Amino acid sequence: MDEGTLSKLEFDKIRELVASYAFSSLGREKVISLEPSGDLDEVEARLKRVSEMLELLRTGEPPPLEGIRDIRPSLHRCSLEGSVLKPEELRAVREVLGAIYKVRRHIRGRREKCPSLFLLSEGLSPQPELERSIDEAVDPEGRVKDSASPELRRVRRALAAKREALKGEMERLLASLPDSVVQERVVTIRNGRYVIPVKAGGMGRVQGVVHDQSASGATLFVEPLTTLPLQNEVRRLELEERREEERVLAELTDMVREVLPELRSSLEVLGELDALYALASYGLDFGANVPKINREGVTVLISARHPILLERYRRTDGEVVPLDLKFGGNLRLLLITGPNAGGKTVALKTLGLLTLMAQAGLPIPASPDTEIAVYNKIFADIGDEQSLEGDISTFAAHVTRWVRICLEAGEDTLVLLDELGTSTDPDQGAALAMALLDHLLEKGTKVVATTHLGRLKLYAHSREDALNASMEFDRERLAPTFRLKVGLPGASYAYEISERLGLPEDVISKAKGYSAGEEVRAEELIEELEELKKRHEDEAKRLEALRREGERLKADYEGRLRRVKEEAREIKRRALEEAEGTLRRANSLIERTVEELRAQAASPRAVRWAREEVKRARKEVEEELRALSPEPSEDGDVKVGDFVVTSFGGRGVVVGLEDGSGRVIVQVGGARIRLPRSRLKRTESPPPEEPSGVPEVFPCEVSTEVDLRGMTYDEAVDVVDKHIDNAILANLDRLVLIHGKGTGALRRKLREYLKGHPRIKSFRPGNWEEGGDGVTVVEIG
Repeated sequence: MDEGTLSKLEFDKIRELVASYAFSSLGREKVISLEPSGDLDEVEARLKRVSEMLELLRTGEPPPLEGIRDIRPSLHRCSLEGSVLKPEELRAVREVLGAIYKVRRHIRGRREKCPSLFLLSEGLSPQPELERSIDEAVDPEGRVKDSASPELRRVRRALAAKREALKGEMERLLASLPDSVVQERVVTIRNGRYVIPVKAGGMGRVQGVVHDQSASGATLFVEPLTTLPLQNEVRRLELEERREEERVLAELTDMVREVLPELRSSLEVLGELDALYALASYGLDFGANVPKINREGVTVLISARHPILLERYRRTDGEVVPLDLKFGGNLRLLLITGPNAGGKTVALKTLGLLTLMAQAGLPIPASPDTEIAVYNKIFADIGDEQSLEGDISTFAAHVTRWVRICLEAGEDTLVLLDELGTSTDPDQGAALAMALLDHLLEKGTKVVATTHLGRLKLYAHSREDALNASMEFDRERLAPTFRLKVGLPGASYAYEISERLGLPEDVISKAKGYSAGEEVRAEELIEELEELKKRHEDEAKRLEALRREGERLKADYEGRLRRVKEEAREIKRRALEEAEGTLRRANSLIERTVEELRAQAASPRAVRWAREEVKRARKEVEEELRALSPEPSEDGDVKVGDFVVTSFGGRGVVVGLEDGSGRVIVQVGGARIRLPRSRLKRTESPPPEEPSGVPEVFPCEVSTEVDLRGMTYDEAVDVVDKHIDNAILANLDRLVLIHGKGTGALRRKLREYLKGHPRIKSFRPGNWEEGGDGVTVVEIG
């Protein structure tokens, strides 16, 4: 990627900012060395890893990277034959080994959530034996442990005993000397030997070797001759201890040397993971997201913000106006116009910098629905590069950049041009700019440019592959809004801004007079178009508000209607319950009346009269119940010839209707059954054909309900047996026995009889809508 473009778009600042989130110098170096890639697959792979790491951070499951340390200098020294690592270096190696093991295990446990990170982490090589050996020999503070070897343990024990004996001897000697000889009654060490502080004037009282003296010369540090044998023994043991420590460290260094390639490879992976952690942490901290890569060459920025402005304004509680932009595909030139300080250059830099960041695998501060096109080359001609020492003018600097762009740009190139056509004569500058754009567009290059020149606005308007855009300007406040509007060129508002800044009115009037009539008219037309577009946008907003209000009212009224229907259903339910209660009471009264008539040995005529009254009363109550019942469903509205499915699962055809009763006659196989309409459901499938050769021995009509009210038990049993036989022949699996409630004697005897019937699978009392305890529903097996 062009280094000048990276510099102009301040990509280095982004890398420095992101690198600050890394745990180690390994990760920081990886981030600083990031370069945008033009390979679509590589870019997608980079972003996939960042996306997975970002998800781990968002769910509170980041890999444990805290133990990463840069041990590359130690590994380099270890590679030299005969070198020995220091204890603290070996301890650093141990910490890295621990990080290797923990990070690999952590990511392995989440391989379904982060498959790309899992593949990367497989490059980590744990070394449990080396890790255990270092742990046994070197403590966390970087000291060689007594347990490093049996010989070291023996030497250190002997050394501790000799030191204790030497210290006791020194303290006894100090106690025997007068204050006039001893400067201070303490034992100290000079040049590795135990000494006592003796006054310079009392040296004749102590025989020994002077190892040091104080700065003033008043105190001499003397090793008494009487302690010389003990001192020599301590020194011998210290040298022995050091030799054994060196042997242990050399042995551990050899173990490290054996796995140097694996350690270096693991360090590389840890650095990559640390860099990914830094990228994801930056994304989490700045609300950045991983964009989608658009393989059609179209960039769609949604709520995009310039990352450096975002970082700067975040410190001051400022706000960055988001940028929405669609560019690429058949649209190869976007020309942005508008007033000075209106945000044109920021929009240009935002597009360029976010594209570089995405191609380098960085999350960008934009909506997750943002799409980024990938380019092999990106060139930016932004800013003033004039040089007094090099005798280069601003215009010459621009042309120098144009030369390289013309030579290297192609179809896979994005070119960003700021203030195109300026820094020279406006007419010649515009002509050069149009010729430059012609050259680039003919090569298939994508160009986004900013300008103030009116001729370039007309140029963009005249091309099918180009589009004008402008930075919005609030004419009432005479201030930019920093929002990009695509589809219309923008005015410069030079006169209005100058007037607001205090330029005399007569100067502005003369300036307008000097302006060419066509130029003034073009500016006026732009202003009129902007005003018309603003009115249309306001009207669209008003209509959208009305639409939302209409939807709200519709939802409100639908909710109210639903509640009214629910209330109506509740009222009807209560009415049905009351009707059921009335029916139960009526049935009870009827049964008692019949029992009383029987008990009084009434005449057959009286019994018949009573039964007629019973039927009449029951009919009145049932009519009342039907009046309160819900309207029949569409499925219940059947007619002769319809195919139906019955409530007991049989399929048949309607062959007749019964006037007044609400029942229909259904042919099921070879049987005809009377059923209520509500227990039928229409179907398009005809009933199955009967197997050929089977004689039709079914009764001509079979009812699923058996009315036993008013019968004795013996009479009822005969009727029930007959209906069970008929039902079996008709392939029915369900009967409803209507016996009434009354005293319950008939009900109890019938149910006892049903318990022992070989063809009865089960039976139960009816539900309230079926007649409650006044009926028994029989399942035939």
